[in-house]
Amino acid sequence: MAHSLMQSPLVIGMPEQMADALHTPTGKIGWEDIYDLARDPQGWARYGKLWGLFKFGKTDPTTSTSGLHALISVNYAAQRTADPAEFVKVVESRVVHYGDSVATLLANLRAADDADNALAYVSAIAIEEKQVFDYNNPGSGLPPKQRLKAIHPKDGTLVADHPYAILSWSDPAHQQAAADFERYLTTTQKIQRRFQDAGFRNYLGQAGDVLQPPYFDRSVPRERWEPPDPLDLVDMLSQWSHVLRKPAHALFVVDVGRPMSDPIAGTNGTKLDVATRAASNALDDLAPNDAVGLWTFPTADGSPYRLAAPTSTIATSTSAIVRAVPPVTKSSDERALYGVIRASVAEIRGSYDRDRINAVVVLTGGGYALSDKASSDGLIDYLQRQPIDQRVRLYVVAYGPTSNDVLRRIAESSGGAFYDATTDQLNITEQLRNAMSNF
Repeated sequence: MAHSLMQSPLVIGMPEQMADALHTPTGKIGWEDIYDLARDPQGWARYGKLWGLFKFGKTDPTTSTSGLHALISVNYAAQRTADPAEFVKVVESRVVHYGDSVATLLANLRAADDADNALAYVSAIAIEEKQVFDYNNPGSGLPPKQRLKAIHPKDGTLVADHPYAILSWSDPAHQQAAADFERYLTTTQKIQRRFQDAGFRNYLGQAGDVLQPPYFDRSVPRERWEPPDPLDLVDMLSQWSHVLRKPAHALFVVDVGRPMSDPIAGTNGTKLDVATRAASNALDDLAPNDAVGLWTFPTADGSPYRLAAPTSTIATSTSAIVRAVPPVTKSSDERALYGVIRASVAEIRGSYDRDRINAVVVLTGGGYALSDKASSDGLIDYLQRQPIDQRVRLYVVAYGPTSNDVLRRIAESSGGAFYDATTDQLNITEQLRNAMSNF
């Protein structure tokens, strides 16, 4: 049996001004309050604020613990209502975008905060208390201007208990040594205080001195929920994936230039072969109502891109198409890359769907430097100036040597993220799946 070493409850992380504005009769905030705000077409105007509609940030429950805990929590809260499925669907409908990790959401929030735009990015994030502490207290540099408040949902919450497990198949001597070490970690006050000083609670759920009002509630969560039975959890995830999750309106842009024809050591295929198989599998993981178009670049005839599938194409159909994209013998270059990024973002924004997650994923094979600062700055300015209510997020996956810092700046300027598969090219499957888990 595994025992907890330290704990961190799931909380609703809200920018301070928004948390203060969301008054309730009891002074406590829960998932039902999030639901009421999410379904209100007035959004924050109901509280006299000009922050637009409620925007929710949460991670993909198939890749993230906090995302899974949030899904379970919202489902548990929904069971207390007359229409549980509608409750979950309304909350999911206000998701800005899903993320492969909380780090992606918090990096985007910090970038928005630096631009004095945090309240326009997100209204609340499902996050662990420890992560709120880390966001408010960065290891270096200044704290954010708009700090987060960690709200324990009044309905109840789950707790990440960071367990210590002694392996049953080890010999008695090793098991005894492991048990002694566990006892040392849990009973030595100095060790437990170190966990608390880092923003965790101790193994009993007690907060340390660093978790102080008004940003933290030092009390133990009023109601601690336990995870559902495995079969119920499988059903919950299936319902989320195929019915309740906010669908995608996206475009996948694939580099098919000469560097993508390079062989990959340890395989019988080229970079393009491995990448298209990985992309096909990632697209297969999406839901039947996700629409994902497909462009390739460069082209043999010199046009900026080739349309392989329109943006109305169901993701599973795009999955089959991407496996068959042919390589071209010419290489792309910096100018062409920036051009196709701008065109793909404009394509999605031209058919922007408020009921879907609007995004672009670009896979580049690299092979050229990104040294034209004026051009990259121009693209970044274009992405940053997108209308707040029609923002298309860009996710860039680098699959060959290039200027990763430039690609990261470009992706993050849109509120998206950068994924690096340059050093471990067999890791392209994970990086593409992470990129597509944002929608």
